[in-house]
Amino acid sequence: MMLLIILSLAIPGSCMNYSHYLARNISLTLCDAAYMSNPSDSLRSKLSASDVQGFYAELDGGSCSGLIVTLPKRNIVALAFRAELYEPFYFDNWNKFYFPMRRWNHEGNVSKFLVDGFRKLWRGRELTAAERMRNQFRKALNKLQNGTVLITGHYVGGGLAALVALDIVKEEIVNKDDVILITLAQIMAGDKDFVEAYEKQVVKSYRVITKGDLIPHVPGKKHGYEYNGKEVYYKRFGSVSKGKKIRYKLCYHDNCSRKQFEPVSSEENAVYSKITRYGLLRFGVLA
Repeated sequence: MMLLIILSLAIPGSCMNYSHYLARNISLTLCDAAYMSNPSDSLRSKLSASDVQGFYAELDGGSCSGLIVTLPKRNIVALAFRAELYEPFYFDNWNKFYFPMRRWNHEGNVSKFLVDGFRKLWRGRELTAAERMRNQFRKALNKLQNGTVLITGHYVGGGLAALVALDIVKEEIVNKDDVILITLAQIMAGDKDFVEAYEKQVVKSYRVITKGDLIPHVPGKKHGYEYNGKEVYYKRFGSVSKGKKIRYKLCYHDNCSRKQFEPVSSEENAVYSKITRYGLLRFGVLA
């Protein structure tokens, strides 16, 4: 079975759908690298990356960063995003950056923080054309003929990844069948209009969450935010336990996680796949 999963990763387009292997071994490794000061060596060692490009943007009250990673053995160009507020747990910061939502480059409204991150990091509005992450992504894609695009991000970075996924499909940079989004503990990104437009374009969209994690449910539907894409709900705290069967469900929006009983907490946001040797552990993101 593992052989079949690994072989499927080398086939572009419609053959690439969600698998636990893809989430744990590829997306998680990419998210982990986004928290490293020098991700290139790690990605070359773990994923046989041939090229790794890093980008960074300072925002009002926070920052965001992104990686373009070429994986020739898997015929993948990957994008990984990290975004965070400097004081994320202060309510004043939440109110400032998430309420009210703002219009952005496509349909719907999203959080102000994500709009700023999208425009400064991805579109590079203050940079030259050669420095923009979006333009460098085009070049990486052109070098890898008929490649698949894997987009990922953790927490707020997952929300930024969702905006980028919609942008590259909407702008016809990549065919929608060749794009897959797998985010880990992604925060809610935008309103109903955003989600409707998003789901028409990003047809392979998966938000991985674990039992007990509060973060994927904020800022919340009561504040006008909606869930985007399918939910991949892992029933155990953490995604993998040695010697135990991997158990998860694919659901529409929050149809799985909303059935769990309280309490849920932000602490479970740190428990994804129980990998202790990666960089996220050093930053308190993985346990």
